Amino acid sequence: MKSLLIVLSSIFLLLYVPNALASCDIIDIIEMYDEDDKSKREIKRECDNTVSDAGSCSVYKVIRYYDKGYDEDEIAEECNEIKKIQVSNVCQTPTFWCRTQNRVAIGNSCICPSNWGPVSGRMVKSN
Repeated sequence: MKSLLIVLSSIFLLLYVPNALASCDIIDIIEMYDEDDKSKREIKRECDNTVSDAGSCSVYKVIRYYDKGYDEDEIAEECNEIKKIQVSNVCQTPTFWCRTQNRVAIGNSCICPSNWGPVSGRMVKSN
C-alpha cells in the first residue's frame, strides 16, 4: 500500500506540478503551436516561459516571429542577436545642443550648461 501511494504521488507531481526547470527549444514551441494546436498560454506554462535556444526571447515573442513568417533559424538569429549600444557625445535640449565630455548611450538623459543654469536634454546621434 505504501509503495502504491508513493507511485501515485510521484505521478501526480509529474503531471500537475509545473517543473521550475522546464524550458523548450524554438522548434518545440513551433510544434506545440502549429501541430498540437496549443494556445500561447498553454505553451508558456508548459515551457515555464523559457526558451533554451533563444537568448532574449520569451515564448510569446517566438510565436510572434513565427506568425510573421519567420522560420526556426530566423527566429534564433533574431533572439540571439546582441544589439550594439550606440553612444554619442551630443546632448540635445528643447532649444539648443551641446557636446558632453563623455560618450553616453543615445536616449539617456543629459545636461547642458547655459547662462541661466543647467538645462536637461537627451543624448542624440552625432553627425
